[in-house]
Amino acid sequence: MIGINSISLRQILVSCCAFWAPWGPAITLPFVHARASRAFASFAVLLIVYWCFLLPGKLRSFPKSYNLLVLLIVVHTCVTYGLVYPEEFRSTVDTIGVTDGTLLVVGQEGRTLIARYFLNLLFAYALASAIRTRRDLMLIALAFGFGFCAMMVSVSSQVIFYGEKFFRYTGGFLNPNELGQSAMVAMFLSMLVLLTKEAVPMAKVLGTVSLLAGFYGLVSSGSRSAMIGMCIGFTVILWNSSFKKRLRLIVLGGLLGACVLLFISDETWNSLSARLSVQGVAETRVSYRPDIFNDYLTQFPKYAIAGVGLHRATKVTMDTYTTPINFEPHNAYLGSLVEFGCLGLVLLILSLRQFWRGLAIQLRHGLPVMADTLMLGFLLGWAVLLFAGSSESRSFCFSLGIIAACRRMNMQDEHGLAHKTQHSN
Repeated sequence: MIGINSISLRQILVSCCAFWAPWGPAITLPFVHARASRAFASFAVLLIVYWCFLLPGKLRSFPKSYNLLVLLIVVHTCVTYGLVYPEEFRSTVDTIGVTDGTLLVVGQEGRTLIARYFLNLLFAYALASAIRTRRDLMLIALAFGFGFCAMMVSVSSQVIFYGEKFFRYTGGFLNPNELGQSAMVAMFLSMLVLLTKEAVPMAKVLGTVSLLAGFYGLVSSGSRSAMIGMCIGFTVILWNSSFKKRLRLIVLGGLLGACVLLFISDETWNSLSARLSVQGVAETRVSYRPDIFNDYLTQFPKYAIAGVGLHRATKVTMDTYTTPINFEPHNAYLGSLVEFGCLGLVLLILSLRQFWRGLAIQLRHGLPVMADTLMLGFLLGWAVLLFAGSSESRSFCFSLGIIAACRRMNMQDEHGLAHKTQHSN
C-alpha cells in the first residue's frame, strides 16, 4: 500500500485530537497567531470525515438509549431553531473572552454555540469508532497527557479568574471549572498508563508527569465538582482493586499529592482553602447553586413536557431569577430536563446506566480488568461532576468517546468468550 495505511492514519488523527483537546480557546499559538482550540476543531473535523467514510460501526459503540437521546436533540433543535425561533439562531449571546490576560464578556453568535455543540457530539461518536484496541487507548492517554502538560507550561495558560474574589487558574478555558474537568480527564488517563502492565518504562514516566500536571491543574482550578468527581472515581478504582494494588495506588497518590501541594502558589492555596472551608461555601452559597436550581424548579410547568430547546434554558427564568445574573442550570441533569423535557432527562439517566453495565461486564464474570475498573471510576466521576457541570463540554464528549469505545470492546470480548464456551461444549 502506498503511503500511510488506514490504521496509521486513524492513530495519527486520534492522537492529534487528544493532544489538542486540553487546550482552551483563550490560548493563542505563537507564530501562527491562531487560537489553540481551532487546532482541535480542525483535527476533529478530519476525524469525523474519516469516521463517516472509512470507519465501521458508526453508532454501535453507544447504547441505544444514548442514540435515542441524540436523535431527540437533533430533531428538537431543528424544530426549535428552524420553525419556532429562527431569529434566535442568528442572535448574539454573551460569552467570555480574553484580552491582555484578563477575562471579560464579549459577543458571540448563537449559531456558533450550537455548531460547537454538535461538533463535540459527532467527535464523541467518531472517537469511539476510531478506538479499536487497548493499544489505541494507551496512545490517546499519552497524547492527551502530553498535550495537557504543554498547555499548563505555556505562557498563555496562566489566565486568572477572580470570580467570587477567588484566585483561580483557567488554563486558557473560558471558565476555571473547564480546566478542572480537563485535569480530571488527564489524571484518569495517566492512571490508565501507570496501571497497564504492558506500558514501556518511558510511557510510565510520561504518565507520571501528566498525572502531576493533572493534579496541579485540578488544584489550581479550584473546581470543587471536579475534585469531588475525581475522589469518587478514585474510590471506585480502589474498591475494585486487589489489596496490593490498592496500597500502591494510595502511596502513589499521597506522594504525588504532597509534591504538588508543596509547589502551588500562596494565592492558589489561600483561595483553595477558602473555597473548601465551611465559611467559604456558606458565603458563596456553593456558587449560588441552590438558588439556581430553585429558580428553575419553580418554573417546572414551562418545560416539563416539551422542553425549551438547546441553549435556551435561561428563557425559562428570564424574569424570575433571584441570583445576581440569569444563570444557566449549572447541572447537566436539570439542563436536559429544561432543554428537552422529561424524556431528555430519562434518556440521559438510562444512557449512563447502560454505559455502566457495559463497562462492568468483566466484574460480573469475576474477571476484573484494571482498565475496565478505571473506566468505571471515570464514568462515575463524570456522573457526579454533571450534578454541577454540563454535558456539552469538549472534555465530557472526549471522555464519552473513550468510555463508549471501552464499552464496545468489553461487549465484543463477552461475545467472543460466550462463542468460545459454546463451541467447546
